[in-house]
Amino acid sequence: RKKKLEAEKQRLKELLAGGDNSDSDSPPGDPGGDPDSSNLTGDSSGIGEIGGGLSGRGVRQRPDLCSDFQKKGTVRMKICVNGSGKVISASVDQGGTNTIEPQLLKCAEKAAKEYSFDGSDLDKQCGTVTFRFKVQ
Repeated sequence: RKKKLEAEKQRLKELLAGGDNSDSDSPPGDPGGDPDSSNLTGDSSGIGEIGGGLSGRGVRQRPDLCSDFQKKGTVRMKICVNGSGKVISASVDQGGTNTIEPQLLKCAEKAAKEYSFDGSDLDKQCGTVTFRFKVQ
């Protein structure tokens, strides 16, 4: 039983690990900044909280979140955006995620990839989008 628990812990850890923080070509966020300063309340209405290096970028399009299930939890996605504002990568950031529910993780990833931001002179800029799923 202990081996099964350890194997399941490892599987979940690998699922949530998803990416690394070695993007040396992306600009860093403000180390003295307040991570909650630009939070927008998010729930199944499709509004996510933009944070990290993207909090100063305008949002052109917010996707609708899938709402055909009754689960709750928070999923934070690390996303990178190109100069034209298109999301070019999205992965689960386990530091701000409190669920392993596959439906929520899949929904958050899909929604994160559908965001569209204002253009920028930067070729690549990374930050986070946090989705808070609430039982309706």
